[in-house]
Amino acid sequence: MDQADTDNVHELESNWEALCNQIHVRRLLDKMRSYGVFSKDEYEEIMNDTLNPTSSRKASCFLDNLQRKGRDGYNVFLECLVETHPNVYRRLTGQEPAAPVREPISGSYTPAPRLRFVNEIEDLYQENEDLQRELGFTQQSKIEQERANERLNQLLKTANVKGERCDKFEKLYRKVSYR
Repeated sequence: MDQADTDNVHELESNWEALCNQIHVRRLLDKMRSYGVFSKDEYEEIMNDTLNPTSSRKASCFLDNLQRKGRDGYNVFLECLVETHPNVYRRLTGQEPAAPVREPISGSYTPAPRLRFVNEIEDLYQENEDLQRELGFTQQSKIEQERANERLNQLLKTANVKGERCDKFEKLYRKVSYR
């Protein structure tokens, strides 16, 4: 790995969390696949809902694969960001995005405009599912917390009742011992 590759990997790693939260993987993956950067198998691995159930997990897998593509893969990634995620491009390069110049490799997969919209809709559905899953976990956590609070309140009541009994026995003991 030469210095440029090391710099690219460092740039990805230092922005990893932001990239995972900001990129729409399917859009980037479709575009980069049309340029021959990713294979069909890599595409399927990254988009696999079982291996990568959340959009952030898909993004992380995408970035893992991108790191193995070297300088050329990283440069194509930057060119794709110009069109798909100009704000992310600015963040990574510190420059304003220029118009993309690369043409897809002939004979390779190029998504039709309608398919792009379908992919964007699928991305939105995936994000919605991720958010619903997170909401479900949050609601379950809330229910478990309420149950724990209920149990603690029951234990507190029991402790108070036992404390009152102890107080009564102590008073009774004092009366008996003073006689």
